[in-house]
Amino acid sequence: MPINEQSYIPPITSIVIPRHSSHIRKYIPIGFYENEQLCFAGSVMHIDTSDKFIFGMLCSHMHSIWTKCVCGKLTVSLRYSSIVYNNFPFPKVTSEQRDTVASLAENILNVRNSLNRPLGELYSRQMPRQLEKAHLELDYYIEKLYNARIFLSDAERIKLMFLMALENEKNRQYSLNDYLKYLRKQKNLIAAEAALKLGIKPPQLSDYETGKKIPSDKCLRAIAEIYDVEYESLFKCATVARLAKKEAKAAKKLTNL
Repeated sequence: MPINEQSYIPPITSIVIPRHSSHIRKYIPIGFYENEQLCFAGSVMHIDTSDKFIFGMLCSHMHSIWTKCVCGKLTVSLRYSSIVYNNFPFPKVTSEQRDTVASLAENILNVRNSLNRPLGELYSRQMPRQLEKAHLELDYYIEKLYNARIFLSDAERIKLMFLMALENEKNRQYSLNDYLKYLRKQKNLIAAEAALKLGIKPPQLSDYETGKKIPSDKCLRAIAEIYDVEYESLFKCATVARLAKKEAKAAKKLTNL
């Protein structure tokens, strides 16, 4: 699922990121809207997923300082873009660690709901103590996923994330469809065998491996499990593929004007 810039009404749960945010905030006021019918303005971006692990990662101090370092600027405000999200290095995690991050993220949502105040107000320079405590608990756990020892400064955090991002870029040798084909062959599976393990029909797998279609989030998770790879790497490849399709579609419309 891609991070979106267009304004439309999504039919599913969404993570909503403001395109602009004050540089004095410790955390970006990121929304999580569950099964709500929403119409977004051009001032926000959204990720259509119910995955609270991703929401938790984006609510972290690690993501906040990454954004401040790599995002664009509008006067003194931060300008979020798909480039920030697509290059943010997620740590490698187990399913248990994913669940813990999701649980800590859920706690942040519960604290927000109990305070019953607008996001912009909650994430002002002086955050409510309960909310700040919930974020610090999330930060403490997430930072251990990145580094076994305690970070001494934001400079150390940024340095590690840039090294991880560089490594991720080196490994990003394939488009999504080529990557899927490569992973299947690494497992010594013919297409029919892989399709059976994934619970899909061979023509559907063929569409994925030729780039005609992009796997759903549910299918990506199954692929990650069967091929023994990180779900986040597939998720980001799918994000890039969907954005490329949208750009190609938009370009085609322009040529037909």
